[in-house]
Amino acid sequence: MFGCVSSARQFEPEIREGGEEILTAGKTPADVWRRLSAEEKRFRQEQEQKNQEAQQRASELGVLRKQEEEAQQRSQDLQNRLREAQRVFQEEQMRYEQLKRERELAEHTAAARQHEAKRLVQERERWVRKTTVAAFLKENGFTGVNVPKKSFLSSTYPLHVAAETGNARLVEMLVKEGADIEQKDFSGRTAMQLVVDKESQGWNKESSATILRVLAAARGTRGGA
Repeated sequence: MFGCVSSARQFEPEIREGGEEILTAGKTPADVWRRLSAEEKRFRQEQEQKNQEAQQRASELGVLRKQEEEAQQRSQDLQNRLREAQRVFQEEQMRYEQLKRERELAEHTAAARQHEAKRLVQERERWVRKTTVAAFLKENGFTGVNVPKKSFLSSTYPLHVAAETGNARLVEMLVKEGADIEQKDFSGRTAMQLVVDKESQGWNKESSATILRVLAAARGTRGGA
């Protein structure tokens, strides 16, 4: 194409692209082709650089998207574990409340049974005591635990008779049934004084010591009441 153009022919005024001169008046076709070739090469380089930058941005975007997906997955996993932990907590809380109710019921039942057993034991002891005291009073001619039995020249009380026989258990029963430990017999002695006198006369020391402890305990209890 350029063969048809005179080497002396002048080109049209300059044409600029992107602010740079491409064709300038007075240049030969060879100069123009070199210039165009250089511009094309620069364009390809710029385009390649832009493509590389675009690929880099796409790669970075892919990394960010992958990190986002991983973060989302971790968040979902944490939410799932949280829901599971909440479910387990609720189940354990319900189990704790159930066990607490069962334990409280068992304690209440045990306490009620213990109270009832204690009441039955006390009731049994009271029945045995009253029956034993009633039999003793009847057998020895007494009409009450503090009512004396009088004879022609003397009088005595159930507590004195029980103490004189050395029966500590019977003495304790009479005291619990209300026998007056300060009551004196016809000789002016309390049951405790009677036991002391008997002990000084060689009476069984073990029996007398037991009876004295029972009477002393009864005196202390009534004295503090």
